[in-house]
Order: sequence, then structure tokens, then C-alpha cells
Amino acid sequence: LYRSTHVPVGEDQIQHLELARNTAEVFNKTYSTDFMKIPELILPPEAGACRVMNLREPLEKMSKSSQSEFSRINLSDIPSAVKSKILRAVTDDESRVSFDPDTRPGVSNLVSIYASYSDKTVGLVCQEFEGKTTHEFKIALHDLLIDKLHKYQTEYNRIISERGYVLEVLQQGKRQALEIAEENTE
Repeated sequence: LYRSTHVPVGEDQIQHLELARNTAEVFNKTYSTDFMKIPELILPPEAGACRVMNLREPLEKMSKSSQSEFSRINLSDIPSAVKSKILRAVTDDESRVSFDPDTRPGVSNLVSIYASYSDKTVGLVCQEFEGKTTHEFKIALHDLLIDKLHKYQTEYNRIISERGYVLEVLQQGKRQALEIAEENTE
């Protein structure tokens, strides 16, 4: 409908984009047209570091629909809530920081989060915290998250407080989407 040419996706969404690509190819071939664009996949640079898992159940994806508030970090969480959630995040009985999602999913999840927010590889993060305990690492992760989330929280609070602005942006987006849809369906 919107003729997207490039679509950013996580690893868990690749099959959906492949279905869209296959559907577009079959349609174009069947009707001898190039009407449907064949979307290209855009994967994050280090795909493994971008899948954030549940803080309480590190084998499950982090989700706002999870019943436990301690399973996720919300954009609106105050620093003390973030600290509590990170300190309570499930790890294991080893005290060192390492990355092995198969045998240490909890610690690996936290390392992935740190890597994503610090723009480092998981290898560099593990190297940086070599000789440190998981507790020390969790404190550093909390500090990093608070620093990085501050600007988003400030902007979020500004936008949320301006109801008229939010409604105008929604209306403008609706108008633009309708224009594009009408253009592409005529």
C-alpha cells in the first residue's frame, strides 16, 4: 500500500518480510507488472545485541504485555524503578560478566542491553567488565540507562504535556497516509 522499498526489522520479523517479498514477486509476475515493490530487509548491525529479553524470564522477549512490571524497563520509569528492575534481573550463580546466551541467558541479556546503549559490541562490554561482579555490572548498566533514557524521558514528558501538539501530529500523519494510500490504489 505504501510501496516501501526498505524495511528495518529484527531477527524475529524476517519471516514476515520474506512473506511480503514473495507475495509481491508472485503478484508482479502473475500480472506482468512492477506495481508491488519488493522490500529490502534492513537488519541492525549486531542483530543478537538488539533482541532485548524479559528481565525476569530471559528466554522470553521483553514485552509491555508481560504481567510483571519487573520484566521490562519502561520509558516512563523513574531512576529508582530502573535500578530496582536491573538489580532484580535474573542472572545466575556465577559472579563474572560474560556473554553466552545458551548457558547464561540472563547475564547475556544484560550485556546485550549494555552493548546496545553504549554502541559497543558484546565482546567489548565483556572485556570492559572483566574481573567485575555481575552486581557491579548491573550498577553500571543502571547508570548507563539512566543517562541514555533521560533525554527520551524529557522529550516524552514535553510531548505528552502538549495534548494539542500530539493531536495535530496524529492528524497530519493521517492526512499523509491517506494521500499516499489513495495515490497507490488508483
